[in-house]
Amino acid sequence: MAGFINKLTGFFTISRQHNPHFEAASKSRRMGGFDPAKKHINKAIEECGDTIVARSRWLYDNESLYGSATEEWVSAAVSDGIKPYPRIEGFQEEKKKLLDLWWQWVDEADYDEDANFYGLQATIAREVFLTGECFVRLHYVDLYGRSGVPLQLQIYPTEMLDLAYNGPAEIEGNYIRMGIEFNASGKRVAYHFWEHHPYDDVPANMAFESQERVRVKGSA
Repeated sequence: MAGFINKLTGFFTISRQHNPHFEAASKSRRMGGFDPAKKHINKAIEECGDTIVARSRWLYDNESLYGSATEEWVSAAVSDGIKPYPRIEGFQEEKKKLLDLWWQWVDEADYDEDANFYGLQATIAREVFLTGECFVRLHYVDLYGRSGVPLQLQIYPTEMLDLAYNGPAEIEGNYIRMGIEFNASGKRVAYHFWEHHPYDDVPANMAFESQERVRVKGSA
């Protein structure tokens, strides 16, 4: 009887060797082969980010379920988009002028003139779903178009940032990590984007020039 009890309790006993404080760190037969690389997320993205983004874009273009899921998420995230509601009590004429100005600017918001402001919102959401991030550059232009609002937005896809670009910055004390410039306090101060998309053809007059980066302030 004692032998049977010992066998029974032994069945439920895990040796100290395979029973660390956290079960997720177990070296048991089931978990023994599960030993992922120990890397900071930035290092992992630096090594694998380009491949993951390329695969995600390929799936969006070629797999209908992936594409449908993307568009469903975009639709849910953006919905009707940003719409202003002026809170000026008793000044209906001013409200109307502000709303008219808004709708005029909506059609002029895109620096590349490919979409209106609501199209930009959908593009940004789609980029975030597919690649995890999206960059928007603010261009403060001279009085532009019929609205006269001196602001346009330009979308930079994630590929515009060189993940392999590391080293000291021109400003003393600053350093560049994966295309992002930090100051001595570790705050982001600028981004170093490619002048042209790295996977697209360059204009004919620049075919023999080397690809260069453009430093864009973090607040721009």
